[in-house]
This record gives sequence, structure tokens and C-alpha cells, in this order.
Amino acid sequence: MKEEVEPAIAFCEVLRQQRISRGLTHKDLGLRAGLPGKYIYDLENGNEEPFLKTAHKLAAGLGLSTSGFLKIAVFIIILSANSLK
Repeated sequence: MKEEVEPAIAFCEVLRQQRISRGLTHKDLGLRAGLPGKYIYDLENGNEEPFLKTAHKLAAGLGLSTSGFLKIAVFIIILSANSLK
């Protein structure tokens, strides 16, 4: 049985997808966002929990608004919830 996607997992999926779609390495995004590349790697792999301040920095580094970035994550959660029905 499928389970609803946890918000932190959706965040990680969006982060990885958006970073890769822009051809950025963890280090590249880290430089743009003012965060260590290792931290971004850890976020994507679920080893760190994202904070709103971090989401804001990452969204800016990806050229997205914070709300736009988080809307994508919420969309993934909604899709997973709907697939359970």
C-alpha cells in the first residue's frame, strides 16, 4: 500500500529535481545559496531537516520564489495523497 509523501521528503525531491534540471552541482547551488554543498547533499538525502530560512536561500539559489519552491513540494504531497484514493 502506498503512503502519503512526508513534507520533508517532498522538499528533498523538489530540491534535487530543480538542482539537476538547472545543471547545478551541490557545490554550485551551495555557492548561489550561501550554503555548504555538503549540506545540500545531506538535505537531498534526508540526512538534514530543512528549515524555512534554508528553503528561502535554496529557492533564491535556484532562481525561484520561496512560495514557488514550496508550492511544488505541496503539489507532490497532494499528488501522493490522491494516488492513495
